[in-house]
Amino acid sequence: MDLLSIETQEEHLFLQQSLLSYLDLNTAQQTFIWTSGKRVDGDRWIWEATGRPVHYKNWWAEQPDNDGGIENCLELWYKPEFPGQIKWNDIYCNNTSRYFICEYNNKDANIDNVY
Repeated sequence: MDLLSIETQEEHLFLQQSLLSYLDLNTAQQTFIWTSGKRVDGDRWIWEATGRPVHYKNWWAEQPDNDGGIENCLELWYKPEFPGQIKWNDIYCNNTSRYFICEYNNKDANIDNVY
C-alpha cells in the first residue's frame, strides 16, 4: 500500500467527486491531503509510489510556487471558496497536519477485502 498517485484526469475527477461527497460543503474548512507526488528537480515531479513522472497536472493557479524553496511534496487542496474543486498544491514535506489517502497496487489487492 502506498500514498495516492493521480495519473489521469479521469482518476482525479473520480477522486474529487468521492472526496466532495464526504465534505460538508456548508461548513467545510480548507482540507489538505497528502499524495505520493514529489519534486525531483526544478519543475520535474514524480509519483514516488510508482516512480512514474507526473504527466497529468491539476495545480491551483500560481502553483506550484515552491514557497521558500522548500515545497517539494504534492497535496490535494480543497478551498471552500471554490466549491466543487479540489486541485493540487506544493507543500513542505515535513508538514504533519494533513490527511492522507493510500492505494493498493494491483499486485497487492485482495478483492475479498474491498471496503
